[in-house]
Amino acid sequence: APTAPAPAPGAAASGPPITGTITVHDSLQSQTPAGGHFFVIARPAGSTSPMPLAVVRLPASASPTPYSLGPENVMGGGPFAGPMDLSVRWDQDGSAGKQPGDLTGVAGQPVSPGATGVDVMLTQKL
Repeated sequence: APTAPAPAPGAAASGPPITGTITVHDSLQSQTPAGGHFFVIARPAGSTSPMPLAVVRLPASASPTPYSLGPENVMGGGPFAGPMDLSVRWDQDGSAGKQPGDLTGVAGQPVSPGATGVDVMLTQKL
């Protein structure tokens, strides 16, 4: 079968959004912050860079919250391309920095643009 040609080097090949739901583990339900925001953060898989590839900020809630992270959420103008490591943080004060009391969770494996049902459970309190 013929294969599609690879994008030219430097081409901004951006895929469709990653979607899923954010939930809070039962053990942390009583410790959820009042208010705040979810930050859904994608980094290139295996990257240790502090600069995320893409971020979306949503109002936080203890009930399951759907999210969509796509090319419109890219930081720094690069392509929305995978694979990516995905994490979620329930931030209490709305600033991007981590602080004690924030809740965090990660997707179990790297994901690529267009992935659906990428549910992230917040399982750790900082």
